[in-house]
Amino acid sequence: MKQYLLALFTIAVLCAGCSSNATTASTSTPARPAATPASQPSDNPPSAPEKTAPAPTNTDVDHVLLLDEENTPTVLPLTPVPAEHALVSGQGVLSLKPLQPISAIHFTVPPALANQLAAYWVNEGDNVHSLLFLGPKGWNVQKASFATDGSMNIRLVSPQDPKQYLNLLGDGGCAGCALRHLGTVFPNRTAAASEFAGQPVELGNFPHTYAITPRVMAISLGSAEAGYEANAVDLDRTEDNQYSFDVVEIKTKSTDLPLQTVILNFYWQESYGMKS
Repeated sequence: MKQYLLALFTIAVLCAGCSSNATTASTSTPARPAATPASQPSDNPPSAPEKTAPAPTNTDVDHVLLLDEENTPTVLPLTPVPAEHALVSGQGVLSLKPLQPISAIHFTVPPALANQLAAYWVNEGDNVHSLLFLGPKGWNVQKASFATDGSMNIRLVSPQDPKQYLNLLGDGGCAGCALRHLGTVFPNRTAAASEFAGQPVELGNFPHTYAITPRVMAISLGSAEAGYEANAVDLDRTEDNQYSFDVVEIKTKSTDLPLQTVILNFYWQESYGMKS
């Protein structure tokens, strides 16, 4: 999947390459007569196959290594996110950094944006499970908390402009709350949400939405303030009828939409798979 394409607005970029690749039927080749050699003899000895260089590895807990399709590395600084935990599992003090280097991640970052990004890492409360996400470099952690029911609330803000923010929200314990939220975002959850609530639940009135997958929705939120733009990705994490969701929302200057795209794409493509 293309992870970055310039477009007029972020959702168009998030959705680029989301459709499956078409399969092209090959034309069959008539079989050779049994006595026909597969190739003509050659006086030149066969050349040795080219050796593929091993992919770079990460050996540093203070950085995250991202590799593009050709294994070209992008190294981002890792910023710890101190969090409040209502419940702490295990023994000992919670680590503010990974206990070992994070394995290299295959994700393409446009070179022009690499120096504007940082990786943010938060311990989920047991020194085993964690969340890794990308955000603008140098932003302040305004809030980071995990409730007893597993709900998550993380907010980063720009130190130069508090109007710019990155929010990560997740509901892991209140199934009814999660279902009502999902019913406003995912059309296939609206009927169940309405039945649970005992009254109609309607889809949100968003400027633009696009279903990247049946469980990942890109949402354009627009902005009432000139010069700013907000976008989000909503994740339906429901398993075995246990309703759950995560949503990441970012607001920046309109000129930073390509940066938003990288951050949102990383969350649904990579963070989605990291959270246990």
